[in-house]
Amino acid sequence: MSGSAKSVTFKIPMKLPSYNQWTNVHWAKRKRMKDEWEQYFFALLVQRNVKDELQPPIRIDIVAAFKDARRRDIDNFSSCPALKGIQDALVHAGVIPDDSTRYVRARTVEVITGADADYVTITLTGA
Repeated sequence: MSGSAKSVTFKIPMKLPSYNQWTNVHWAKRKRMKDEWEQYFFALLVQRNVKDELQPPIRIDIVAAFKDARRRDIDNFSSCPALKGIQDALVHAGVIPDDSTRYVRARTVEVITGADADYVTITLTGA
C-alpha cells in the first residue's frame, strides 16, 4: 500500500445524543436508539462501498455539532452508545472484521456549539 492514508467522511444530519440522554430512558428505547444509528450508518457505508476503499486498522474521528451554544461535557459524548452503533455498523458492513483495538486504533470525539445546524461528521481513516 502507498504511504498516504485514505479517508472517507460522512455528514449525518442528526443530533448526537449525550450519555445522559441514553441513561435516562428505558433500556428498550436505548437499544432502539443504538440500532437506529447502526442501521443508518450501515446504509451509508454500503452505499459508498467503504469496505473496498479502506484498509484496517482504521481511525474514527467524530465531530458532533450543535446549533445552540449550550455548554456540553465532552465525556457525555465520547462515551455515548451511538458510537458503539457506529463501530458495529463498520463490522456489519465488512469494513473491519471486529471492533477490537486490532482494527480500530483510535476514536476521537469533538463537540462544536453554535454551528449552523445540528449534525455529526464521521471521518474514517484507513492504514
